[in-house]
Amino acid sequence: MRSNYNLEELREIRPIEVPSFVFTRIEAQIEKEESLEMPRQWAWGLTLACSILLVVNISFFVNSNENSVAQTESTSLLEAVGLESSNQLYYE
Repeated sequence: MRSNYNLEELREIRPIEVPSFVFTRIEAQIEKEESLEMPRQWAWGLTLACSILLVVNISFFVNSNENSVAQTESTSLLEAVGLESSNQLYYE
């Protein structure tokens, strides 16, 4: 597979002269990127949004547990009376 590559063209590549200010510009750009921070308002807003989402999820979880307890009580009452609580039309 390597024999198919023409490596002679790679030997003709010569290094170019780089201006002296390029390295300092690259360093300045890297330092600029490292110094970026999220504004405090965004951080507080994100914290508030996550907290609200957590409270809503917990409330839904608590309410779903209460509903399942009520549903199991009504299911046991229906079974005690002899009524069918299933919505299944066909039995296999």
